[in-house]
Amino acid sequence: MVPYSTSGNAWPHPELITLSFEPDGTNLGYPSNLFATFNAKFGSAATWENQILKAAQLWAQQTNINFSVISDSGADAGSGNYQQGNPAFGDIRIGGFNFGSSTLAVAYMPPPVNNYSIAGDIAFNTGQTFNIGSTFDLMTVAAHEIGHALGLYHSAVTSAVMYPTYQTRYTALSSDDIAGIQNIYSSNNARSYDSYNNTIGSFSAAANSTGLIDGNSTVLKTGLDITTTSEKEYFTITAPSTTTGTMTVVVQSSGLSMLAPNLTVYNSSQTQIGYASGVGHYGTTVTVNITGVSAGQQFYVKVGGADTTAFGTGAYALTFAFAGIAPPAVPVPNTQVLNGSPIMGGGGMAEQAGDPAGRDTARDTFGPTDDAPPPSQASTSNPPFVAQAYDFLFQKVLNRPADSSGLDSFSHALNNGTTPLLVAAAIVSSQEADANLVNDLYTQFLKRSADNAGLDSFAQLLRNGAAVEAVVVGIVGSDEYFGLTQSTSSS
Repeated sequence: MVPYSTSGNAWPHPELITLSFEPDGTNLGYPSNLFATFNAKFGSAATWENQILKAAQLWAQQTNINFSVISDSGADAGSGNYQQGNPAFGDIRIGGFNFGSSTLAVAYMPPPVNNYSIAGDIAFNTGQTFNIGSTFDLMTVAAHEIGHALGLYHSAVTSAVMYPTYQTRYTALSSDDIAGIQNIYSSNNARSYDSYNNTIGSFSAAANSTGLIDGNSTVLKTGLDITTTSEKEYFTITAPSTTTGTMTVVVQSSGLSMLAPNLTVYNSSQTQIGYASGVGHYGTTVTVNITGVSAGQQFYVKVGGADTTAFGTGAYALTFAFAGIAPPAVPVPNTQVLNGSPIMGGGGMAEQAGDPAGRDTARDTFGPTDDAPPPSQASTSNPPFVAQAYDFLFQKVLNRPADSSGLDSFSHALNNGTTPLLVAAAIVSSQEADANLVNDLYTQFLKRSADNAGLDSFAQLLRNGAAVEAVVVGIVGSDEYFGLTQSTSSS
């Protein structure tokens, strides 16, 4: 049996992969209506967003990736200059629309196969009925699509989240899923510990941070990680002579991961004197302020996950401040990667019956059955955006309105995984477009329409890969064009 299958695609900066939820109206080729649909179903955005974030964190818990949620500007899908690290929206953007089919959701693979911002994007079929805890379980479907957005193909293991068809509700990854994601992001190993390598798990082993106190009486410690839900990291620090009577301790996972942290502060007797919890907040900042601090006092700090779910793991930073000033700002990883050149994406067809490996090149669909049809919209039900966009292309390139058969054909291609960019390229490079171009050149240079022989000859030249310039040279080098220029000169 074939187990997990990797695509060869992966995020260039897995240390921080951002997520965002596309506001309704975002142009996905179809206007997104995820918020309106899911809010009506689940009562609040927080309820259904939480299920999707849980699904993402299932993967992060097992390997060397971190997720962080950012806002989404609502810019068109695939827009912008970055394949990763665009500040206007997440690396993985989440939206949805009514597919008009039984397909549950679609996802794009990460770079490099998609080397612009469409990489990793996920759309849910808002025409389907999703539930929490029963079929079709939202977290289960989201976990499957996020697996694709991270670079996994389908698995032939029926118990795997990455099996190509919906089987049942899953609340955890299978061993096959875990092996697949670790193969991509952690060299077949579990999530890596930070530089302390799980050696500071007690008061006696606490990492001494006193030597890190800077001239502002602050400490900034980055690159920390709660790697398992049972891990606790202990630190100790002695108040400097510059203390003004207070100590502020901050644990930040916001902008670094979706860790929900706990922070506990103890005095030198190891008695608890402060506590803050980030439970229920996925990627946050927790702070403890201690007063009555004197120079030379020793303190201990314990950091761990706020619960035993996947949110009990993730990257974080620790800061101290003693001089009454704000703790130092925590730098967020710079993950910006410009779009590839030339832009590449899409082209993958939806999975077909009898192909459980689902080896789609760039996009995947997930349905309740292996032969679930991809999203399909007849011309009578095409959203106005699609009809208007392709009618515009037909008018500009083919000099005529889009006919129903052409609209159906290109809509079908879109819904089977072809990107709008490739559909537009198909129109521009069509035989009809070539013929129109040849006719336009005849009109421009020979002041007449192309005859059948010339049309066939030059259109075939273009289809064989010749540049437009070659056609121009052929026309202006003809006796007919020479005769026209001579006639014009004589007159």
